[in-house]
Amino acid sequence: MAGYDDEYADSGTWWVEGDTLCRRWSAWLEGATDCFSVTIEDAKIHWTHVESGDVVTEDYTAPQ
Repeated sequence: MAGYDDEYADSGTWWVEGDTLCRRWSAWLEGATDCFSVTIEDAKIHWTHVESGDVVTEDYTAPQ
């Protein structure tokens, strides 16, 4: 969901290929597939885009 009041919605699928997490939206991003390696260190999760090498880091709290 995205937008001011989640007015933009899409559905998609995700799956694991080897050591990577992949996802594909139905409409967003023109339905392109993107895959990421995911690592968690301390309280941070790092999403590394397999093709571009771009990294997004976010705070992470493990489920209890």
